[in-house]
Formats: sequence, structure tokens, C-alpha cells
Amino acid sequence: MLGILLGGMVGVISRWGIQVLAQSVWATLLINFLGSAALAWVMTSLPESAFRLALTTGVLGGFTTFSAYSWDSVLLFSRGQWALGLAYFLGSPALGLLGAALIYALRR
Repeated sequence: MLGILLGGMVGVISRWGIQVLAQSVWATLLINFLGSAALAWVMTSLPESAFRLALTTGVLGGFTTFSAYSWDSVLLFSRGQWALGLAYFLGSPALGLLGAALIYALRR
């Protein structure tokens, strides 16, 4: 439990750092890609353990967030940026799946 808590702190701080550096809704796209790829790597590389749980549920659970993706999409659409909003809305899950698939294929 403590490992998940500490891992969550690392994930949240890492996410915040990327958001501050990027200062853009595209930071969430990058975070979703990195988080998906990292989760695939952890799940295909590490045996079940408290450490793996701290990484997946803690670090990556704190790092990635679907709610921010949804909110960023709503903001783009609400600003009338339909093409950009649609690209973002479709691009985020596509890149997340691509990241996970690439790592899965490389690890197999």
C-alpha cells in the first residue's frame, strides 16, 4: 500500500512537470502515449510483485489520466476548434494503443 502511495506521488509530480513544461493540451497526448508504452513495458517485463503494483497502480496511475484527455477535448470543441479537437480526440487513444502495441511487439 505504501509503495502505491509513494508511486502515485512520483506519477503525479511527473505529470505536473510535463504539463508545466509543455503548457499545452498536447501534453496530455504525450502523457497518454508515454504512460501506455510504459504500462506495456512493465506488464511484459516484470513478474507480478509489490514493485510492479507500485509502478502500475501507483506511478502510472498517477501519471496518466483519461479525465484530462476528456476535458482537453471538450475545451477544444467548445472553442470552435473542430479540426484540432477531432485530431486530438482521435489521436490520443490511437497513440496510446500504438505505444502499447509497439512495446508489446518489441518485448515479444
